[in-house]
Amino acid sequence: MSEESILECSAKKVTKTKVTIINIYRPPSRDVQSFLRILDNILNDKDKILLGDFNINQSRKSTQRNLFLDLLKTYDLYLSITETSRVTSTRKTTIDNIFTNSDSFKSYSWTSALSDHLARGISLMVKESTDDIVKIHRRIFSKISLELIRNELGLIDWEEILLLDDVNM
Repeated sequence: MSEESILECSAKKVTKTKVTIINIYRPPSRDVQSFLRILDNILNDKDKILLGDFNINQSRKSTQRNLFLDLLKTYDLYLSITETSRVTSTRKTTIDNIFTNSDSFKSYSWTSALSDHLARGISLMVKESTDDIVKIHRRIFSKISLELIRNELGLIDWEEILLLDDVNM
């Protein structure tokens, strides 16, 4: 999913919830149109969380920001955090963010010693998927019952049954 110099991407589908978590990094000063084209191909799962350093400032109106938000709206993804994510001596930007199509979430930011960007987090209330659950009905036999069944089957003359032409007899 990554394309050199345009975007770096990693994703993980959380099996129990069917939610896909997609992490993106877009280098600053790179072509936004190419980035949006690739991102459009990535955003195909129904339930998703998109997060990353997009290097598209959400706190300032721009053509790049509008194109980016328009694409995300087509996938029902909306900004979860509006506060500044990076502060320098000359400016404040909101370039790191989390987008989700869930309406049950709590988002938060905190200072990290690992980066000059604020760390971002989100807690979602999601239901476990039941799509892959298959009920298996079976009979449980005790060891004694199994031995009795084997003995009964051993008493049957199978030759007579095997010689039948009609399986329904």
